[in-house]
Amino acid sequence: MDSVRVANMEECQKYFKSRSVFRKLFQKTRQKYESLGRLAGTMRLDNLTEKERKDLGGFFQKDYKETKTVFISTKMLEQTLKNSKFAEFSWEEILEQFFQEPLVSNKEIEQKHQQEKQEFFQNIDLASGKLGKQWMESVLREKGKCYYTVIQNYKRDKAELEQALKSVLKAVDHLPILEKKRKRLDVFAASITGNPHYFDEGTLGERLLSAFLQFYFDLELSTENYIEQKRELFYRAGILKDELSNYVLTYGIIGTDEDGRTHAGLKGFCERKEAVLITLQLLEKLSKATSKPSSSKIIYVVENPSIFSVLMEYKPDCSALCTYGQPKLATFVLMDLLAEENQFYYAGDFDPEGLLIAQSLKQRYGASVIFWNYLEAYYMENLSQVNLSEKRLKKLEKISIKELQPIKKLMEKEKKAVYQEKIFDAHPEIFI
Repeated sequence: MDSVRVANMEECQKYFKSRSVFRKLFQKTRQKYESLGRLAGTMRLDNLTEKERKDLGGFFQKDYKETKTVFISTKMLEQTLKNSKFAEFSWEEILEQFFQEPLVSNKEIEQKHQQEKQEFFQNIDLASGKLGKQWMESVLREKGKCYYTVIQNYKRDKAELEQALKSVLKAVDHLPILEKKRKRLDVFAASITGNPHYFDEGTLGERLLSAFLQFYFDLELSTENYIEQKRELFYRAGILKDELSNYVLTYGIIGTDEDGRTHAGLKGFCERKEAVLITLQLLEKLSKATSKPSSSKIIYVVENPSIFSVLMEYKPDCSALCTYGQPKLATFVLMDLLAEENQFYYAGDFDPEGLLIAQSLKQRYGASVIFWNYLEAYYMENLSQVNLSEKRLKKLEKISIKELQPIKKLMEKEKKAVYQEKIFDAHPEIFI
């Protein structure tokens, strides 16, 4: 732009910037451009002051004295500019100088964002191995749950997302299970990122790693017992979460160490006929587990500690586990070790949550699980005063296995729960 034209543009900008009504008009005009990709349409200006109407009328050579709402068409803009002393400029030039930035349509902005996003994930791809690439391609292609986590964080903080993805992709190539090892979560996180808390529950790193593991093992976590499912997911990858606070209450269980020797501690509890909490940490040291010989390879699995105590008292030679409600990961790990040589007799509460536990055990261990005392008569004889809410009853929709249908239908009809303690009080003989 030559010096004369520069001076003329400065005069033009001074004229429009000294009159507040033109900022209102130009903002509306720019919005139209962004929406349509060109100067088009009509701009509406509301609640103009007397001075603003006068300034606007002066430029467009119209009387807006009595009009508080003014409509300015693009055609009027072009015609007025053509007949003004600023005719050497286009409105695009004037607006870009006024706002000190180029006019860009929403479509162009979106195209630019898409290109930037594509380049961002291409850069991430360069840091990933084969498994990582497959996962990232799946996330971006299928747009599942993880996709929205990724995109939300991309919009919020690209740098943090880039670091998290690269950390997870590094973790993918060094999962302990790939080396047939297991590591505590904090030790694993420190080895990958230098920060032992990087994959702590709820962090972006943990959510992304969990998403990868669901992809890797072809699993999707359900809302039912979500935390324990996630612990098991990490466990399958060789990563231990809460190895000491995750335990199962046992009685009459014998274990074998990795070196093939009988675990002296468990043997001692069996001989003393005492219960013991077996932690995930201890389970990691076992290569095998079984019931004690006198139990006839039957292991009673119960939901409630009171029934567990009854078994200890009245069946001192039995083997038993107590889940304390929803089974923890330690319960599944121990039952996995026991399933090959033993039969499980499971008894739980007759409520929606209890039936879901029973179903999950049956689906996992198949014929190795026998439902113990799941009789319609026991349900009808021992109805509690606990009315099941509609929210709890809705969980029954997930009960699909044949063996549980009779109890399910009665529960849907009666809308009552029945608890193991009540059944024992009425029929102690069935437990002893």
